[in-house]
Formats: sequence, structure tokens, C-alpha cells
Amino acid sequence: LESIKPFPGEISVELFPKQAFVKSGGLGNLIKLPLGIHRRTGSRSFFVDLDGSPYEDQLSFLMDMEAVSEESFNFAYELLQAFRISIGETFPGEEEIVKREFILEEDKEFMIIKSRCPVIAKLYEKCKSGFLLTGPEISVITFTLGNLSNGDKVVNALLNMSGVQNKRAYLKSKLNGYPMSCPKIRSRIPDITAECCIDCFSGKEIEGYPTPLLHLKASESEEADEISIIMDYLKALRKFELAQKELLDVERSIRRFMEERGLDRISAERYTLRLEGESLILEES
Repeated sequence: LESIKPFPGEISVELFPKQAFVKSGGLGNLIKLPLGIHRRTGSRSFFVDLDGSPYEDQLSFLMDMEAVSEESFNFAYELLQAFRISIGETFPGEEEIVKREFILEEDKEFMIIKSRCPVIAKLYEKCKSGFLLTGPEISVITFTLGNLSNGDKVVNALLNMSGVQNKRAYLKSKLNGYPMSCPKIRSRIPDITAECCIDCFSGKEIEGYPTPLLHLKASESEEADEISIIMDYLKALRKFELAQKELLDVERSIRRFMEERGLDRISAERYTLRLEGESLILEES
């Protein structure tokens, strides 16, 4: 189900089989067929009307039933989605419908650390140049940056840039442990730290132990710098672009829906959508 859009709360979805395996001789989860008999209670299931009363001719009702095409389902879903968007409502997980490729240079936390920690900046430049990382360098990147909010994406982006082929080195999710300390980083990659580490926190009062991630706390207590301002702008801009693209897709589907049915307006509760040329006009009564 991860490959399809999340459904509204009004739609319930069950995926079978639910079990990875069943015991010898077992059947696993059973699916109730239309008009089937419940094996435990002996009761038969029936098709019912909107009042909850069973149809008189159950078999005829079943035989006359037509399958809903994927196109019709998508039209209905997108129409409902359009009205929800127009009145400010969203479906559960709606923000995940449109997924954008992760761009390392637009991750605010990573960019702040890279701008303030020469060691992380050096590792980034090595990855960007396509030079293969050593084992200790991968360890430093993983157990430091892996603890960021997008830690798995940040680490995997760096490893991918460097050309790391070992899939086991890539993270499946962000880390939630203690990020690697500055002294340990210096002991792991002395050839890099000897050139550029300036011991940022020496002589300063800090909470906890020195680690590159402390730069994030420092940035929160300081006046916004150029990187923070640009990252905040990029984040808002990308959200706007995604929302704009989604709205255009929904409007295109609605116009097609109305044109194919010869409709110039559709209504739901107190809202009406009118089609004027290529434009959709939303009216509220």
C-alpha cells in the first residue's frame, strides 16, 4: 500500500494475505465471500440497502453489480480531495502524497553544521568530489550526522556521492543514540582533523559533551545567519511548489471529469465548482 495514495478516513482497506506464513495444515486469515456463511456463527452475509435492509433478490443484485474502474475511482477520489483542499482539510498523511527527491544542500541542519564544523565540511567536499570514503570516515559520518532529523537521508546522500557500494553501510532510519564526540572523531580520522579541526568548543561552556551537533543548539540561540535564512526560504518555497503542482493536477482531473460528463458545475454541501473556459471557480453559499 506504500506505493499508492493514502485513502480518506471514509475508506477502509485490508490487504491479504496478512501473514508471512501459516502452520502446516492451516489456512491463515480467511476472506468472507459475498453471501458467504460465517464458519463460527453459521450466519450468512447479505447485501443491504442504505436503510440496512437486505435486498430481496440477493443473487440478482450480485450479478448486476459492475466493477468500479480505476479511472472512475481516481475521479471520485480526486474530486473529494479537491473539496477537502478548498476548505482547508487534508487526509491522514496528505503531506506525503507528493514526495520530492531529498536534496542534501537544502537540509537546514546539515548545512548549519557544515558551515560551522570544518571537519564535516572536509568530509562533504571529499564525498562531493567522488572520492571513496574510508571505513573510519563512514563511521564518523554515520554516527554523527545520522542523528539529525533527516539523519538517514543525509548519511545515505553522502555515501552515495562518494560511491560507497556496500548496501549495509546505508541507513534504513535515523539514529536516536548519542552522536560521536569531537575527541572520538579526532581519534578516528586524525589525517583530516589534523588539517582543519579548530576545537570549536574549547574553553566554552557547553551542555553535555563536545560534538558537531552542538552547533545546532548554538545557532538556535543566535541571531539568524544567512544559511538559516536561505534554508527557511527554500523549505517554504518547496512546500509552495508541491502545493501548486498538486492543485494543478487536481484541477486538471476535475476539468476532465466535468467535460466528459457535459457538466458546467458540481456541488457538495455548501460548495459549488463552476467551469468557465479553462478556469475553475469555487463558490460558497
